[in-house]
Amino acid sequence: MGLVDVYEEIVRLRQEGRRGALATIVNVRGSIPSFETAKMLVRDDGSIVGTIGGGCVEAEVWQAAKDVMASEKPRTLKFDLNNDPKYDTGLVCGGTLEVFVEPVAPAPHLYLFGAGHVAHSLYKVARLAGFDVTVTDDRESYASRERFPEARDVYAEHREHHEPEVAGLVEEAELEVHAHHPGEDDRGQQHCREDGERLHDVVRSLAQPAEVDIG
Repeated sequence: MGLVDVYEEIVRLRQEGRRGALATIVNVRGSIPSFETAKMLVRDDGSIVGTIGGGCVEAEVWQAAKDVMASEKPRTLKFDLNNDPKYDTGLVCGGTLEVFVEPVAPAPHLYLFGAGHVAHSLYKVARLAGFDVTVTDDRESYASRERFPEARDVYAEHREHHEPEVAGLVEEAELEVHAHHPGEDDRGQQHCREDGERLHDVVRSLAQPAEVDIG
């Protein structure tokens, strides 16, 4: 598989809410069994796309990729094929290389309970920032694909009608609650707490968006 396949697989993983780690050869000196900029994607199930040359180096990078997925922190690994006997596989390679391993995380998900003008503005900013957005509002004239064309899901009904979908929020979800009626905010918070989700911010009607100081 080429670089295009690796990038396409990263997009697919993020869309599916899955994790991975991307390993890239960033520095090379001498002869190695690959090339600078070569990439290997390690999926959360341990399978890979692409290669950085195979052998013991790739095996160590694979293990490091699993650690990077768990910690969500990038790492740089250095290999000296000249001086470490475990890399002596009989190949005519005696260089050094550095591999940068970075986490691939799912797109953060924003849930908007309410689809009024403030929520619509927040939706547009969230999409520009790379968030997936789900919108729910019991007013069909507000909660529509015409107003939220890039939302992952739009529910034009009261939340009790689609609780199974909302209850499926992933644990890592970045969650906002906004409502068109003050009482809905409190119900939205309670609903999310009952589902065990992490509630980061509550955006109340007629209040500053996401509790950001707008001067």
